Amino acid sequence: FSANPLTMVAGLAAMEQLTHQHYERLDNLGHRLRTRSNAVFRDAGESAQITGDGSVFRVVMTADPIIDYRSSVLGATASSRMSTLHHNLLERGVIIHKEGLGCLSTPMSNVEIDRFVTALHQSVALLPSS
Repeated sequence: FSANPLTMVAGLAAMEQLTHQHYERLDNLGHRLRTRSNAVFRDAGESAQITGDGSVFRVVMTADPIIDYRSSVLGATASSRMSTLHHNLLERGVIIHKEGLGCLSTPMSNVEIDRFVTALHQSVALLPSS
């Protein structure tokens, strides 16, 4: 990995603009996203959850407690189910990594969280019965 020095300078400049309030707001948005999304999975009876911290999250296709990396993959359902969920979300305008990784950014608000949760609800409803 070789980082472009200009990219590093730009990244540092952006980070220097972030205040404690920015981080606190992102933490709150992340908590809201995880809490509401996990309720979607629970209400649908889907063995999945969203884990993460702060503005970073990951969809994990297991209801088992996640305590480390190994527990996040051992009990997870087939990757084809995650792939289907990923495509369902894309069709609803939500872009996350094909392995379920996502992050929030400072321009986002509760509006984007609500859109994500609505898209997740619709996407989970389209998953084939397990």
